[in-house]
Amino acid sequence: MSLEPNLTCSTCGVVMEVLTDEGEAPTSDNLRVCPVCGTLAWTNEDGTVEMRVPQKVEGEEYERFKKDMKFVPLEEERARIREIIRRAKPPVQ
Repeated sequence: MSLEPNLTCSTCGVVMEVLTDEGEAPTSDNLRVCPVCGTLAWTNEDGTVEMRVPQKVEGEEYERFKKDMKFVPLEEERARIREIIRRAKPPVQ
């Protein structure tokens, strides 16, 4: 599949960033993330595009998240996702 260069975020309309391994050519199969609102998008094997929009958390629920979960900077999370993608790919022979 070829890259969809004008894939925009359904939430805010910004062009989404394609997450790939270093040196890998981006394709429409790659995970995409909106650099503004954090919406994730990917293409399933049947060609359908799925998106997940981050949910706003406030009040007591937010306090529970802060207490129970580790929050990381965006760049650290992107690096973690890239590593997961790299590990999931079969080795090139």
